[in-house]
Amino acid sequence: MVFDVRGRDDLAAKIYLPGKGNDGAKISAMLDVADQRLHSLGAWPTDTLCEEGKFVGFLMPKIEGHRSVFDLYVPKLRLQEFPQADWRFLVRAAENVARAFDFIHQAGVVIGDVNNSNLLVANDATVKCIDCDSFQISAGSERWLCRVGTGDYQPPEMQQLTSYEQVVRTPNHDNFGLAVTIFRLLFAGRHPFSGRYQGQGDAPSIEDAIKASLYAYSERRQTGLQPPANALPIDALPTDLRELAFDPGTTNGGRPIAGAWMTALQTLGRNVRQCDAIRSHWFYSKAPNCPWCDIEQSGAAMFGGATQRQRPHPGPGRTPQAVPASQAIAPLRRVGFAMVGVLVLIGVVVNLASSNKATSIALSRPLPRAESATEPTPFTDGQHDRQAWETWFTATTGDYRKGASWWARQRSLPRPGSCLALSGDARGGCLAAKDKLAASDVRRNANPDYWRGWNSY
Repeated sequence: MVFDVRGRDDLAAKIYLPGKGNDGAKISAMLDVADQRLHSLGAWPTDTLCEEGKFVGFLMPKIEGHRSVFDLYVPKLRLQEFPQADWRFLVRAAENVARAFDFIHQAGVVIGDVNNSNLLVANDATVKCIDCDSFQISAGSERWLCRVGTGDYQPPEMQQLTSYEQVVRTPNHDNFGLAVTIFRLLFAGRHPFSGRYQGQGDAPSIEDAIKASLYAYSERRQTGLQPPANALPIDALPTDLRELAFDPGTTNGGRPIAGAWMTALQTLGRNVRQCDAIRSHWFYSKAPNCPWCDIEQSGAAMFGGATQRQRPHPGPGRTPQAVPASQAIAPLRRVGFAMVGVLVLIGVVVNLASSNKATSIALSRPLPRAESATEPTPFTDGQHDRQAWETWFTATTGDYRKGASWWARQRSLPRPGSCLALSGDARGGCLAAKDKLAASDVRRNANPDYWRGWNSY
């Protein structure tokens, strides 16, 4: 559970429930390995919390003014949450995601559970990480594993696992999830392993497509998946790294590292041009024409409006501060969280540092956009319902999320398992997912167009 720190608007406190979470040694190791760059990333621990001499949690910077990266790369959510963002903004955010991974890997840390819930983006395209206490940490001969994972972002070699409990992660594993995240930012939310299935039988799930390396945008291999309708064409990007990241020969190493992505994205950011027809459209300068104009002809709005041509410029940094934190903890306003008792922190000195080297883009206010007059179809219904599911699933966490993910996989089996086989929050997540997916599953099985719309997400 996460709480405000009374009298310190810049801090939050994460308190573990009895019998859950870390034993304190991992958090102490995180404090030992932390440098200024790790502290700048977001919710990295700044001190441990004890009650009657027993470890109960830790302090961390409070992250405000940021939203999930999912809200940025899904067009409908982006228009609501980031109305000023154009493609230059997405390129810059992708670069900053790579920068965060680079900081983490250079410190000898592995994220493990890469997903769109633990990456947050601000209005200046800077990126923060949360749930850092789930990362894999090594200190001397000790190693604390990341024991969770999100299937859509795990590499092929991880897809056959039933548990992450004993799995030692590597930066190469993270690099797959990094590539997926960057792809989804640049391709308006599309997943690189989701597309139009050209084979026999049922289309594979995203996890099954990853396991079989069925990269839908491959230019080198026939994978049985084609890009979905109205997707950004692969030639709208330069050739750097776009194929190697998902090559089946990179399972034991060789995926592009975060630093390579940073360089490629910086180069891309310097080689974009503005559409002559719609000023909110920016695209790769060597592309034959504006791909966003072609996509928006289908009735799908991609961006708001930037009324002036503006170049990216460096964002302001923040000065490191060293301040004491000897205050009680007050509840953070979060649904379902209630504080029991009051924890008093004595003699704690917190060193907050930020060396944010990310840059931002100054954008104008968005132009109003007319609503599409396109009538809903089973295909667009499938897309809409899939987006609603992904939005709900992204907001879940912990065992509840595991249960929801378990049902999402089971429901496609000839004889799916029962949620009653699970326990606790996992059972609750499974039952909730089953309820949310019931109506769409009926339509998926009854209407091929709806099924194709669902799978084109």
